[in-house]
Amino acid sequence: VILGNAGRSVAIPVDELVGQQLVLLRPLRGVLSRLNHLTGLALLAGGDVGMVLSANRICEPQAAEAV
Repeated sequence: VILGNAGRSVAIPVDELVGQQLVLLRPLRGVLSRLNHLTGLALLAGGDVGMVLSANRICEPQAAEAV
């Protein structure tokens, strides 16, 4: 997947694209809240949980160098 923001692009490898669906988003709490590139958790219809990445934070110059 290629993410872009403010003229900067970053490629991120993914294992699977689930598709488009309605999800319930929950904010990160506790230890997980310290992770800079994650926005929250997505509770999927089948009961699975997915991590929600922040495209803006991943495309920041200092973030791309750390990946």
